[in-house]
Amino acid sequence: MNFTIETQFFIGSDIRDQDPPCAVCRTRRSSAMMIPDRNQCLDGWTLEYHGYLSGGSSLHTAATEFFCLDADPEVTIGGSANNDGKVFYLSEVRCGSSLLCPPYINVRELTCVVCTK
Repeated sequence: MNFTIETQFFIGSDIRDQDPPCAVCRTRRSSAMMIPDRNQCLDGWTLEYHGYLSGGSSLHTAATEFFCLDADPEVTIGGSANNDGKVFYLSEVRCGSSLLCPPYINVRELTCVVCTK
């Protein structure tokens, strides 16, 4: 299955149309959670990685659930063809009646963390 990261310049890296490798976060700790809109874990939890809240798009038939895209993503060597198999997009804040600004900033990407305990 082909995956494509849509964001072109992500933390200084050109990853548009690159294929990310499959990844499993494995740890000896028994609990894991992804927390949107955070840069740090809660007290007592261990940070596995941090990044940006990402997901699919209603513009593609392969929309997905939200996940945390690592701030330092890896890509598969030679996987730069534009096949639009599954396309990842960063999630942005859109201020309105259900999401108030402040504390959010309109049209700003949401951060996330993956923590274990």
